[in-house]
Amino acid sequence: MANPDPFANATKQVNDACDVLGIKDKGLREYLAIPNKVLRVKIPVKMDDGHIRIFTGFRSQHNNDRGPYKGGIRYFNPEGGVEYMEREVMALSSWMTWKCAIVDIPLGGGKGGIFVNPKTEKISEGELERLTRGFAYKIFEIIGPGKDIPAPDVYTTGKEMTQIMDTFSKLNGNVYSPGVITGKPISMGGSLARDVAT
Repeated sequence: MANPDPFANATKQVNDACDVLGIKDKGLREYLAIPNKVLRVKIPVKMDDGHIRIFTGFRSQHNNDRGPYKGGIRYFNPEGGVEYMEREVMALSSWMTWKCAIVDIPLGGGKGGIFVNPKTEKISEGELERLTRGFAYKIFEIIGPGKDIPAPDVYTTGKEMTQIMDTFSKLNGNVYSPGVITGKPISMGGSLARDVAT
């Protein structure tokens, strides 16, 4: 990995905090650092010209001791490639855990992403929707209200969140499930508080 490893950095930060707090137990330190689950999925998408392209997606669920996992889904292609992105998503889910804990929000840390950059690649709206819905299908079993609640992030918007919510609702027996996601447009049950990703 050419770039510095973001998850190694996140783990060092946890260990530095443990040093300050006097936490010496190795098992507890690992518990605080390592994600509960990291899901890596392949997403086949039929492109407009008829060929199949395989995308790689991730969902890292770092810690849910304080509440459901919470964190965005980003579409991005960092320089270090797919392996780097996996480590980055793991680190971001860890940082989300600590952000929620510090401000005393009853949520845990999660983060997801697909290795794609819709701003630099020529991807049509239809291809992007098929990719988004395909990703929602792949992570369906691990997300949901009270379980893991994704949100928009880099290069995702309320449109993608609505597609994820719609796909989840269909897979959930056609039960309307607006609580599966945040960052939706107001017309789809979204909040006035925030309508854009960080």
